[in-house]
Amino acid sequence: MVIGIDFDDTWRIIKKKYEDYYPGFNVDLPENSPWDKEKIIMRNHLDEMVWDVNVYEGLKEFLDYCVNHQIKTILLTARGGDLPEIIEPTKEFIKKNNLHFDEMIFNLDKKGEICQKYGVNLMIDDSKSVLDDVEKYGVKTLRFGIKDDKHDYALSWRDALLYIKKGD
Repeated sequence: MVIGIDFDDTWRIIKKKYEDYYPGFNVDLPENSPWDKEKIIMRNHLDEMVWDVNVYEGLKEFLDYCVNHQIKTILLTARGGDLPEIIEPTKEFIKKNNLHFDEMIFNLDKKGEICQKYGVNLMIDDSKSVLDDVEKYGVKTLRFGIKDDKHDYALSWRDALLYIKKGD
């Protein structure tokens, strides 16, 4: 099994910064976030985008389970597209937090094509639009952290672990 993962919670930071930068501008979900404003926030708060993200409880255990059960994990992230300077600090963050990924692919626009290319069986992401794209390529999807009517979802990494154990 191969699992594609976008693990971080940059959305929490971006949402808070929307409140600071654009008072009265309410963005409820990642897919409703205007990219032009998001890029400004990310560029101005690069350190926070790297070092202030939460390693969700249970993520390390999830990744360790995958290692111990020969499940390949690939970090699939858009990080680095408009901000290439975020890639090396992100790798440092992953190393510092002892998170294991078999591969890390940055600067992604269309994750569906990459999932197909790398034989991904399951994509875990918090973005509905990403999962909608991935699903077109016949890849199972699991929306992280947000209940969803269209995609299976996991509200925690423990939920995600139970999900993959069912299919193991």
